[in-house]
Amino acid sequence: MTTNPKPRMPRGLGDEGKKLWKDLTEVFDFTDEPAKLRVLFDACKLADTIKRLDDEAASAPLVVQGSTGQPVIHPCVSQAQSARGLMATLMGKLGLPETDQETELKRQKRTDSAKSAAKARWSM
Repeated sequence: MTTNPKPRMPRGLGDEGKKLWKDLTEVFDFTDEPAKLRVLFDACKLADTIKRLDDEAASAPLVVQGSTGQPVIHPCVSQAQSARGLMATLMGKLGLPETDQETELKRQKRTDSAKSAAKARWSM
């Protein structure tokens, strides 16, 4: 049985990007899927950007003065929030299947929810 080699980590990734690349390429097979590798690279670069925005926001005030003197949320906070939305979109484009652990967790939540609903319905 031959195993497909993991794609080589691209240059230019920071710590967060490297971690995301490693985590996903160890679990999922991206062989013969260059488009998905590109999306993964973009997600990794974005993970690095989010980390930088979070670090900057952590050392800055939450509210700053806007262009007309009005109080506004710090730009790094709003940009990080937007970047997280983009991250969710990129991860969705990868079309990754759920892991066995995620599937089991969802099954357990449904079971617990059904039990709770049955108790509420039939208990007095």
